Amino acid sequence: MIDQLDIIAAAVLIDNIVFQGVRKKGHFPGGAGLYAIAGASLFSENTLLVTGVGQDFSEKIGPWFDSNKLSRDGLRFATDLTPCNIIDYSDSNFRSEKPLLGIDHFRKCEPSVEDVKKVLGKARSLYIFRNSRSNFWKKLLALLENYDLKILWEIGLDACSFKNRNEILELLKFVNGFSLNLEEAKLIFNTKNEDKIIQTLQNVTKEIVFLRAGIRGSYVITREKIHFIPSINVELVDDTGAGNAYSGAVLIGMAEGLSPEICGAMGTISSSETIKQFGPPNIGNIVLREKTQENLKQLISRIN
Repeated sequence: MIDQLDIIAAAVLIDNIVFQGVRKKGHFPGGAGLYAIAGASLFSENTLLVTGVGQDFSEKIGPWFDSNKLSRDGLRFATDLTPCNIIDYSDSNFRSEKPLLGIDHFRKCEPSVEDVKKVLGKARSLYIFRNSRSNFWKKLLALLENYDLKILWEIGLDACSFKNRNEILELLKFVNGFSLNLEEAKLIFNTKNEDKIIQTLQNVTKEIVFLRAGIRGSYVITREKIHFIPSINVELVDDTGAGNAYSGAVLIGMAEGLSPEICGAMGTISSSETIKQFGPPNIGNIVLREKTQENLKQLISRIN
């Protein structure tokens, strides 16, 4: 059905960037949910963000949301204030994130299984940004048994450790796509050997793994084949949310039944638009949408 929704289940935040101990940018819309829906919306006109937000949403995030013609139907007003985050890029490989209003406040706004349930009847695909904790996944997987849709899981950094390896691999049996970056994969499989990581992911994937390798590009891994998708050379302003935008876009490719390498190319296009500014890009811009399709055609021609 043309009007079926592509659901983004991930948190919305007000971000504050700290780079090498110095505040670089503050109080701008962010969070995995906004970046993922921005990436998805470059290729789909029927996206819906599902998450909890604060009563201050209209003031702090509403202008970006409304200017890009996004629906508020999936929002749950859970607290007075939308969660705020400090993102610290002091480490060269990983960023640290600290919720300014506390973890309990953040969890009140995190998307719940009940939030997802309300919109699943209209969905063709579902993006989930989450760790591997079983209390959430048991409820969600029980719910999803009654639906036929494409599921993409982008793993949260807090789940990426060798002790969680078996738990993560078990969850991969139930999702169509799995998205992570190379540094996260190194933690999960306790190795820095890139070839070994790729081989392991190829052996365990149900359908597709999207392994993001930073400025080099990304690997699109199926049991039959491995494609490398090169990055696009653009001016980097801030790479916060680039992985989320990538994952949001590949969800749309999967939902439309496109080949794995084209899905990866769509992700690359979305992430390249995300890093050009602080915060998510203006996906309602008609010129940007037209340019996106042109860039996609050019990138597909470069894939091996």
